[in-house]
Amino acid sequence: MDKFLEVLKFFRLVDDDGKLSLTNVSTILALCNLLFAGPVSYEAVAAFVASLVSYQAKRFLAGQQAPNNDEAVAVLKEQIAKLQTSVAAVQLGKSLTGR
Repeated sequence: MDKFLEVLKFFRLVDDDGKLSLTNVSTILALCNLLFAGPVSYEAVAAFVASLVSYQAKRFLAGQQAPNNDEAVAVLKEQIAKLQTSVAAVQLGKSLTGR
C-alpha cells in the first residue's frame, strides 16, 4: 500500500496529507485526451491552455496573499499581552472597589 501511495505522490495525484488532488487528476486526463483523441481543434487547445494559465495565476496570487506565519504569531502574542494587562487592570479595579 505504501508503494502505491508513493506512486500516486510521484505523479502528484495526492498531496502530502494523502488527499486526492482533483485538479491534477483532471489535468492529466485532459492532457491524455488531447494526446490520444486524434485531431484536436485549435479552440480546444486554446481553452485548455487558458484554463491552465488561469489556475496557475490563481495559485500564484493565493501564495502571495498568504501571511507569514512568524509575523502572524508575533502579532497574536502582542495582542494577547495587551489583553492580559487589560484583564489584570480590571481585576485589580474590582478587588479595590470590592465588587
